[in-house]
Formats: sequence, structure tokens, C-alpha cells
Amino acid sequence: MNVSRRSFLSAVAGTAMAAPALAAFGNYKFGVVKPTRDFDNSVRFGFDYQEPSVWEVENMSQGDFERFREHVLASPIRRLRLNFFTSPPAEFKLPVIRVVGPVINPEQIRNYVEKGLERSRQLGAEIVVWGSAASQTVPEGFSRDHAWEQI
Repeated sequence: MNVSRRSFLSAVAGTAMAAPALAAFGNYKFGVVKPTRDFDNSVRFGFDYQEPSVWEVENMSQGDFERFREHVLASPIRRLRLNFFTSPPAEFKLPVIRVVGPVINPEQIRNYVEKGLERSRQLGAEIVVWGSAASQTVPEGFSRDHAWEQI
């Protein structure tokens, strides 16, 4: 079944009259936060962008990343946004890359940022969202001023 953005928005909005107005309202873009494996569905459902995780893209093998990049660049979706800048998805059960607190690893952070942003650039990303509250949560008893300096 082929579902257009207007059909999708119609279902979401609840009426066929609301969807065309929403789809054409101002300069709004409609996207979805999904892993890269769902990219084809994002295209199929007519979204303007998809927002996978930087962590996922950064941890792809070079070959997998190159295939994904070519697939994205050949698609009608001309923009990506990336999220969860410093936290692996929960299903991987890996530690968060902490950016504030008494124990941080500046080299790990720098390497993650450099590789993640370079891959994001290659995918045509316009925005990278620092959405990881866990990475930037100030530990109890730690100076908030020092945390701001670390960030």
C-alpha cells in the first residue's frame, strides 16, 4: 500500500480537510525519528526528513556507512537530521558517553564528535540534536558551573 504524506497527515489529523492544510502550512517539514533500517519507510510515507541516531551512524562499519550514504543521497529525502548525540540506544546496553561530571574522557568525546559530525555532513545533515539528557546530567554534588565549563 502506498501512503502519501497527505494521507498520513489525514489519518493523524482525523479529517481529510485538515491534512492538506497541515501539509501546506508555512515552511514546516515533517519527519520521523527512526533507525536507519526504517529509511525506506520514511521515503515511502512521504516524510521530508528522517532523524536517525548519530550513535548508530557513527558505529556503522565503513562499508555499511557508504551503502547507507549512497542510498540516502539517491533518495527523494534531501535532508537528514541526527539525534541522541552522545547516548547509545538502550537496546545496546552500553554506557553513555558522559560530557559532564568528575569522570569524563575528553579524547573519547572528541573522537565521537569528529567522526559523528563528519558522517552527518556526508549524509547531508542540516541539524544534529544533542538529545541525550543522560550525557549532560550534572551528578549530585558536582558544581553546575564546572559542568557548564565542561560542556
